[in-house]
Amino acid sequence: MEYSVLDTTDTQDLIVESGDIISGKIIVNKGSLSIKIQKDEEEPIYENNEISASNEFDVEIGESGTYTVEVTGKGAKGSVSFIVESN
Repeated sequence: MEYSVLDTTDTQDLIVESGDIISGKIIVNKGSLSIKIQKDEEEPIYENNEISASNEFDVEIGESGTYTVEVTGKGAKGSVSFIVESN
């Protein structure tokens, strides 16, 4: 997901198995982002607000299912990518 200016919320569904890893790569050139990863209506397994610097992270999945990645931008410019790595 690349964006010249992101001032909204975008979502992406990922189907993962227990033991898989969601690998996130965030590039922030301007503004800030908030990211949340959660399964259905459960508590988020990852949440980070006000990201204003580039970052990479991995989240190990404990329970198989469909997880929603929600990205919210505030005048943000850059890109984000999420890749499922199977074990």
